Amino acid sequence: MSRIANVASMQMPIKGPMKERERWNLECTIDFLKEAGQRGTDIVCLPKAFSKNGIPGNKIATVAQDLSGPIYEKIAEVAKV
Repeated sequence: MSRIANVASMQMPIKGPMKERERWNLECTIDFLKEAGQRGTDIVCLPKAFSKNGIPGNKIATVAQDLSGPIYEKIAEVAKV
């Protein structure tokens, strides 16, 4: 039996100096995920390198984290709720 999946995508502005941006981006993403969950969303699509929003595309690989990194862990924790 098939069912309809509710999907949300997120886009956020580039805000603040680079040093503070990761914290703000993570807070913004967590808030969005919580709201999406409350609305019954099944899948949320985040921008690549969302925690480093505003970093030039050719620098993304230098800030990438693996699946055991702190950003992934925080997002996974929220997503499970």
